[in-house]
Amino acid sequence: MALEWVGAIPGKREYRRFIGDYVLHQRDIIKQTSFEDRIAFGGWSIDLHPPHGMYATESGSKHLHADGNYHIPFRSLYSRNVNNLMFAGRNISATHVAFGTTRVMATCAVIGEAAGASAALCVKHRKTPRDIYRGHMTELQQHLLRQDATIIGVANRDERDLARSASVIASSELSELAVTTP
Repeated sequence: MALEWVGAIPGKREYRRFIGDYVLHQRDIIKQTSFEDRIAFGGWSIDLHPPHGMYATESGSKHLHADGNYHIPFRSLYSRNVNNLMFAGRNISATHVAFGTTRVMATCAVIGEAAGASAALCVKHRKTPRDIYRGHMTELQQHLLRQDATIIGVANRDERDLARSASVIASSELSELAVTTP
């Protein structure tokens, strides 16, 4: 049985709200709160749609723009009351308004990468996600950086990472770029 018909069925943008140790808020997005436990970032505007979708009587979506990128804290990726439950992508612990920016695919992807890396650390250390937050955040952040993730404001300090000592050379260079008109 093929599932190609599923995409044509309208669905709610959000229907469940999961609560983590931290709930990401609109103010965190707008003020670009710098979380010590940041593991990902987003940059899309807060994009709010009418709750009734295409049947709404009010006008279309509303956008609130932050002045740049914002951080996503690790504490928004695990459950407050279920020890081994993690969130990734569209179900992180965020308010309705903050969800209007975290739900975009690129942001979901980097959140998913961080959730996967932290799950691996949970297994490695036989710890819960909260334990990773409490005692292994630097290890998690450095692991993500080593895997080529971007965590704004966190430097790669892994001495085993050969990229830190690499140098770049070029066999030629462009000295001028000019547009000519016939």
